Amino acid sequence: MGVFEEAKIRLSDIQKRIMRLRDAGDALNKIPVTRSDKTKFRMMYATVPRIKEEFEEQLSIVIKQLGKPEKVSK
Repeated sequence: MGVFEEAKIRLSDIQKRIMRLRDAGDALNKIPVTRSDKTKFRMMYATVPRIKEEFEEQLSIVIKQLGKPEKVSK
């Protein structure tokens, strides 16, 4: 598997993590919340800056790969 395909898979995984985080936040708004529930959500939310960095890194890989000319087979 090439760098481009791996980066696309990682971007997909990042998207899934963000969706889980968003769903958890929505769930907290709909049900009675305990202190431990809030703490768990804060811990999940604390990973957002790291997820953002990973996203930017993987996106830059995809952009670099798209900018490269395709290899011509002889």
